[in-house]
Amino acid sequence: FATGWMVGDVKGAWLCDTDDADLVGTQLSAHGDFASGLSGWSDISEGSGSVVATGGQMVLTNGGSHSDEGLAVQSFPTVVGETYILEVDVENGSLITQLGVSNGSNSIYQSGNNSEDISKTFVATASTTYLTFRAFSPSSNATINSASVRLATPDRSHNGNGLIVHG
Repeated sequence: FATGWMVGDVKGAWLCDTDDADLVGTQLSAHGDFASGLSGWSDISEGSGSVVATGGQMVLTNGGSHSDEGLAVQSFPTVVGETYILEVDVENGSLITQLGVSNGSNSIYQSGNNSEDISKTFVATASTTYLTFRAFSPSSNATINSASVRLATPDRSHNGNGLIVHG
């Protein structure tokens, strides 16, 4: 792996990669800053749930019950076996974030129903992966500032935290 031998509890050895391509992290999640509204996203809300984009944010609304979820989904291309990083910046409200191999699936990852930001490393299991946001709590709103999925350079240490290229 061209990093040499590291002593102790190493937190990072970011010396090189065997790939000589330019280090530019390609954004796989289209319009994850919501500046273009919901372009690239599908509103698959149930019942009286809804999804809107306003002021560069996505707002999901639950209309009153678990069958009134605001749901948004987007698919993006992945390579089976490659490592990716999902980053979600939540402004406020509780939501569930899911990654899967089909529309609304959580076969790769599912967050708790909370307002925590997400930084999740995952390995693709299909050539297309789906990112879903769900406003699950009855009569509530959840606001997302941004969503990003990028190819990661895997961390081969025991820490297992992949790296991501920004730029």
